[in-house]
Amino acid sequence: MPSKLKFICPQCGCTEIEAVQQNAQVSQKVELDRDGSIEWIGFPAISGDDIFTERFQCAACGKVLPLHYGDGDEMDQLCEYLESQDYNRPITRSKQELSAIAKAVDALVDQAKELAQMENLFNEDSDELKKCLHTFYERRDELYAVIGGCDELLESVNEAEETSNE
Repeated sequence: MPSKLKFICPQCGCTEIEAVQQNAQVSQKVELDRDGSIEWIGFPAISGDDIFTERFQCAACGKVLPLHYGDGDEMDQLCEYLESQDYNRPITRSKQELSAIAKAVDALVDQAKELAQMENLFNEDSDELKKCLHTFYERRDELYAVIGGCDELLESVNEAEETSNE
């Protein structure tokens, strides 16, 4: 069974095409409720002499597909148009491209695993996490003390220079 051709409207992204036809008579069975509401039954029957497709268009926004209408071969043109669209062409990749894609996917999977492990670590009330955070804060405080000591040292050097320049 051949695969179906896809359609993606370049204007709105809709994936449905509708055929606007002329000289077509449409009939469909209906059932009426006592309150006057109509229920349409089954699919409509289309009949008529000299039925022709005026145009194919996007079912959502009405963008008309760029075909030569009136030639009588609109269905062939529609197939050719859809087959020429990038989204209907088979994707061919070299072994090098596939290898590079596989490596990139593997790297992303590894990163996702690391992130999941980190998330689990932070979601757990673990002693290991508490130790890591405690060590981090101790080191941070030590750095602040060193920075503070450097600032005091710089101030005293600056004061000494000012005094010697006087």
